[in-house]
Amino acid sequence: MATSNQRGPVLDRVVATQQNWGIQAPAPNHEMEGLIRGLSELNPSLQRYAASSMQLEQAQIEAQRAEVNALAQQQADALDMTGKSAMEFAGNPTPAQVPPALGKHYREAFSTALGQREGIKAKDQGLAAYNEAKEQPGFNVDAFLGEYRAKSLGGLEGVPILAAQVGNQVNAFEVQVRADAQRRAMLRHDETRNATVAQSFTDNLRADLPPDALFDIYTSRLLPQAESLGMSKKEAAGSLLSTLTALSTKMGGNPGVFDLFDRKGADGLSLGAHNPELANNIQAARNQAQALSDAKLKDDSQQRNFVTMTKLEQQLKDDPASITLDVIRANMGKSGPFATHDEAFAYWKRAQAAAVEKLGIQQLQSAYDNRQMWLLDPADQQKVLEANLGPHALRMAEAARQGDVATVATTAEQLMRAQSATGAKAPLQALEQFINTTVTSMPGKAPTPAFEAAAAIYKAYSTDPAFRDIYFKGDTAEVMRGYVAGLGSGDKEAAYQGAYRAVSPEGKAAAAAVAASPEFKDKLATVYKDVQGSSWWPQWAGGNGRPSNAPAVTAMAGRAVQDYYAKNPNASPEALKEFAADWTSKNFIHDTNTRIAVKVPAGSGGQLAQEALSAYSKRVTEEQRAGLSVGQADGWQVNFLPTGDTGRFQVVMQNGSAIRHIESKTLQEMQQELRSTKMFETPEEKAGIEAIFKQVRSGQVDLAFLAAHGPLLAKIRKVGVPGLGAAELGKLHTAGEAEMLARVKSIPLLALGPVDTSSLQFVRQRGARVDNKLTAQIAASFTTQAVASPGAIGASLAASLITMAEGTVLQAYPDPAKDAGNNLGMGYNLKANAATRDADLKRAGVPEDRIQDVIEGRAQLTQDQARRLLQVTLPTYTQRAQRAAEAAQPGLWNRMSPTQQAVMTDIAYSVGGADQFKKAWAAVASGDAEGFKAAVMTTYVNKQGERVNDTRRFALRAAMLAGTPQWNATVEKYGSFPSNQMDAMALK
Repeated sequence: MATSNQRGPVLDRVVATQQNWGIQAPAPNHEMEGLIRGLSELNPSLQRYAASSMQLEQAQIEAQRAEVNALAQQQADALDMTGKSAMEFAGNPTPAQVPPALGKHYREAFSTALGQREGIKAKDQGLAAYNEAKEQPGFNVDAFLGEYRAKSLGGLEGVPILAAQVGNQVNAFEVQVRADAQRRAMLRHDETRNATVAQSFTDNLRADLPPDALFDIYTSRLLPQAESLGMSKKEAAGSLLSTLTALSTKMGGNPGVFDLFDRKGADGLSLGAHNPELANNIQAARNQAQALSDAKLKDDSQQRNFVTMTKLEQQLKDDPASITLDVIRANMGKSGPFATHDEAFAYWKRAQAAAVEKLGIQQLQSAYDNRQMWLLDPADQQKVLEANLGPHALRMAEAARQGDVATVATTAEQLMRAQSATGAKAPLQALEQFINTTVTSMPGKAPTPAFEAAAAIYKAYSTDPAFRDIYFKGDTAEVMRGYVAGLGSGDKEAAYQGAYRAVSPEGKAAAAAVAASPEFKDKLATVYKDVQGSSWWPQWAGGNGRPSNAPAVTAMAGRAVQDYYAKNPNASPEALKEFAADWTSKNFIHDTNTRIAVKVPAGSGGQLAQEALSAYSKRVTEEQRAGLSVGQADGWQVNFLPTGDTGRFQVVMQNGSAIRHIESKTLQEMQQELRSTKMFETPEEKAGIEAIFKQVRSGQVDLAFLAAHGPLLAKIRKVGVPGLGAAELGKLHTAGEAEMLARVKSIPLLALGPVDTSSLQFVRQRGARVDNKLTAQIAASFTTQAVASPGAIGASLAASLITMAEGTVLQAYPDPAKDAGNNLGMGYNLKANAATRDADLKRAGVPEDRIQDVIEGRAQLTQDQARRLLQVTLPTYTQRAQRAAEAAQPGLWNRMSPTQQAVMTDIAYSVGGADQFKKAWAAVASGDAEGFKAAVMTTYVNKQGERVNDTRRFALRAAMLAGTPQWNATVEKYGSFPSNQMDAMALK
């Protein structure tokens, strides 16, 4: 019996009022129910009422249950379960608002919600643990799930509802984990299988094997192996494609490896036909390989073309005369230095211009040797000086930069003596540049070693002021003059700063102030008088004393000195004397024939002008006096009447008031006549000049004549010859260029389209393995060897092409043609050459006692013997090709580029002759590129007995015609393809 402190069992007997949760649900009244049932059987209306009441009551109950469920879920969700277990909340009291009649229902709903929440939590924790543990070595899914279940359900035995909900989540988690574990196991199995298959494919499908061999290995060995591991044929084909793609990439792009998919099996279907779903992928892989190969080949070709162009530019610079039509022909090609006739001709024109300039300077060397440099134009003087003294000037300039004053002074004196001895009036460019940049640089507080070296040059050259003034002009001269003068004080820094101060804006302003003073005007008057003195008179080159019109000359010189002194009031008397002498010699010429000083345009005077005018004056005087008596002749004297200020004179003979007009003549024309007289003195030169006159008069241009007289023509352009001026020489030059352009355009432009490397790796049908690397090395050696003549270039390229086409095999091997016997080296057929083979092998360097062993295959050739064997036999085929060319059109062979000659020689070598290729020769003669392309495809009989096009040889000929850079790039590409297992394994 329950005590007063104990609560008895809850009895749901209290009648509950609708919507009143504080009252218990109504207890059933069985007597009333029975009465109603009995009455309802008698009264159908009452029966309907009873059913309706029960439905309403049931709906009310369900609504109350739903509200209790929501409250239970709300209460469960509101719990903070961080770090706690659901068991800790399982005994939570029922909220007061829950009707006692629904208390049990609430507790069940609360436990269910709590269990669901705990189960989801356990599942999330389990997934995190699983994802972390599954990658660990030795992971056991069964043990993991057992531990997880025990941990998740532990302690829930007393709360069945809670345990059931957590258990549901645990069951779902286990299903999920086992499914994932099974999937991972299958993936590991597939990965292991795929890796095994891929490794087997990689190990067996080597880069040195041809497609036929690869096909046999795949179908007989690799495919069955893959199928035994559970891989389908489709999957195996995909793995094969991946392996070949990687193989192609290692080789820098080799579309030929994908030919394996074109090989037919015993059923007559190709591997590609068996896997049509891979067709697009196979083609894409092919295209990618071709693009990769083309890009690499293009880059290599362009790089080689750049190197070739650089060499050609250097050749043009060093020896422009060596740029002949043969050089042009040798570098024609679509991918070569000259892709068009215009490009080739433009290069030749530049070479000719450089050759003429260089030849001209070389021809002027006689002026240096004969100490007649004064005859040349200043620009030409400078070039000849650079050729002879330039290295010494550069060494002196370098010593000056290093501050080696002693070496500078010694070398400067030596250069001055050497240059003075030649009669040159132009400066050495390297020395002039050093002086200008050193002296005019921003000054510091003290002279630099380089500045002191320049000062040493100034002092050394001051022994000859005229020579010194060639290098020191303007402010440069003023700075050096002031510095050297200031050194007398013993204070080097003060002298340096004072020299620069004199040419500074402030110094020039101070000088202007001095020049404006009354005292200075008196000095100007004195200077004007001093100029009249004999001690100030210039030393005329070739002159004897003062000219008869000296007063007029000194008056003009005096005014010029006054102007100079006014601008340079600090100038010393010595500087004024030097200026007077310099100004007079540059503005007047002393005619030694008449002893009259002739006024010339400013700066035009000098030794050349004076000697030219004096020589002309003497010649005219002698011509005009000829036939006159002594008394009559003595009165006539030549006179030069200036016409304007350009150096043109009206030349007259004058006798008192009588004047006889001779001609209009320029100073430049007189100088040219003197140069011509003094520079063309040998009989050979005089005869050559006469021959050139005849050529000009004939109007005919002979390129051979122009080439033979090239040095003389270059000298004439530099020195000048009356009657062979720019117009006459221009006609020769223009006509010669037109003839050369015609010859350049006569070179056929032929091409066989883009270079296809897909069939490059394997030489067809050889009874022995061809060593690609050796073959490429020998082919490259032919293109790099020195050649003795232009024709030898074509022969060398032909040897390179034949080597690549035939491959190099050092031991005798069976010729693929039926009953053709054995071949050796680069396709040398021992049976066809039976009559000469012993002699040929001997000439190739094979010892006599080994010749038979080589023929019978017991011994092999050396690399050098293989090269020489081809060189021994090649002339026969070159001559056959040349005869066929001349038969097609006389002179055609010499019009062809060396690459074209090489292609036609290769055709002769491959089929025994070139006569039958009449359409090809006609296309060459007419420059029909498309016709040529269609006519030069050669064929061969394959091992199935079918005659097929020799696409590999065609591709090699296309590479040759594209130009030597493209050819050399192709040779290197071929040499990179492995031809043995070791080379294949070395690929990365």
